[in-house]
Amino acid sequence: MARAFSQIGEERERSVKALKRCHEDGLTDGSMADFFFPGLREVGLNEQHDEWFEQTWEAHAQVLKRYPKSHNTMNSLAWTAARANRRLPEARTMLVEALKLQPRQAAYLDTMGEIYFAERNRGKALEWSRKAVIRQPGDEMLLRQFDRFESGPFPLD
Repeated sequence: MARAFSQIGEERERSVKALKRCHEDGLTDGSMADFFFPGLREVGLNEQHDEWFEQTWEAHAQVLKRYPKSHNTMNSLAWTAARANRRLPEARTMLVEALKLQPRQAAYLDTMGEIYFAERNRGKALEWSRKAVIRQPGDEMLLRQFDRFESGPFPLD
């Protein structure tokens, strides 16, 4: 994925094919969302971004049909939606359900912060991030998230 993004200017067609393979291989891998969807927007691949996000959404939805109480899948999909900056109201609704099942899960609290951050609501993002940090005070990733929500740039649309 890193190579494809780094070579998108010189080898666009080849890079897009490589990114497509990355997407197919990591279709329901929530960690793909961290860099994949923001990276697609950053390099201007908005059409692919939206198409691949919808495929990802549908794949997760199929998992949830089979396992409707899978709070981890709900969180992964909500996280992916927040990082893709798409379907945010639906992601929030889904995450509310996950939090009903696991109300003290720091990762899920952080995801709610990510949703608000994607909506450019810094105050609410910090509120939810603070809840996550309280639940897991020494977690470096959560602390970095709090700092990003506090002073980082909002994601691209």
